[in-house]
Amino acid sequence: MTERMMAHGGETPEFLDFASCVFDRTGRWDMAWELALRVEGNSQGTALGTRASILRANILAKRGRLDEALSLLDTIEWGVNDDALLTRILQSKASALRRLGRTTEALDSCMRAGRLAHEMGDSDLRAQCQMEAGSIMVALGDCENGLGELVKARATFEESEKILDIIRCDINTGVGLKCCGRLEEAEDTLSGAAEAAMEAGLNRVRAHALANLSDLLNMRGNYRQSADMAGIAAETFSCLGEPLMEVAALLNLCIGLAGSGERGKAESTMRDAIAILKERDLLESRHEWLEECAKMLKGMGDKGLAMRLRKAGRDGRKCPLNR
Repeated sequence: MTERMMAHGGETPEFLDFASCVFDRTGRWDMAWELALRVEGNSQGTALGTRASILRANILAKRGRLDEALSLLDTIEWGVNDDALLTRILQSKASALRRLGRTTEALDSCMRAGRLAHEMGDSDLRAQCQMEAGSIMVALGDCENGLGELVKARATFEESEKILDIIRCDINTGVGLKCCGRLEEAEDTLSGAAEAAMEAGLNRVRAHALANLSDLLNMRGNYRQSADMAGIAAETFSCLGEPLMEVAALLNLCIGLAGSGERGKAESTMRDAIAILKERDLLESRHEWLEECAKMLKGMGDKGLAMRLRKAGRDGRKCPLNR
């Protein structure tokens, strides 16, 4: 429908802004990027143009180009005087910083964004900041307070009937419950999120739920079920061009296959994951993923595969071609 409207003269900056957001939400990032660039070109120095720049930064982050995303967001922030836009920028920076492992900086940025959203009286935007803050707190090891922020955020999303944000919040809550050791609750929460995303036709969000659920199932020794879910998630992220999450799913798939006795497929999957990290210059920043995967493989008795995975992580941190 959006493409047909564009073909019949829907070329105003306002419509292109709307269309870019639609394509971004549905995972069609090449089209979203192209339209955002057109909005920027026609609306420089306006709120519309700034929103388009933020959207492009978010696409860069989803594609694993986190340093580029932060650089673009820093450039945008320099000239912004609008609190609503500044809140969006700070929220996006927090997400990128968290994924880079710079969690303390991420929390600072997120708390600034939350305060601005509260001052503006924008409850939905504040809830999005609370959701991000909850995930960051969990990453910092403060699971209980992180879960508390997620509960607050979900309540606001329920009042506003924001289905997408409710499901995203449930996924983050499932991860938090897993980190707190509440594995049964985590499995129920992530399973519910995956089912709700499928019913809503939100394939990317479903893939996020399945990737996290496959990790949890590996922890519980349900390797065959984990491999099935990780395979679906990896394929979805591959189609979307989202390398970080594709690698996370592939590493979960590697463990699931190894645990199911399919060692050859597990090693092939491991090589695919490492190749993506090398290609995207992410091997160094994600060596802890390889280490965690290696620990689980060693615990399962596959010491050879674990050693090769650890070696790839060590070589990646030292290899000059990754710089």
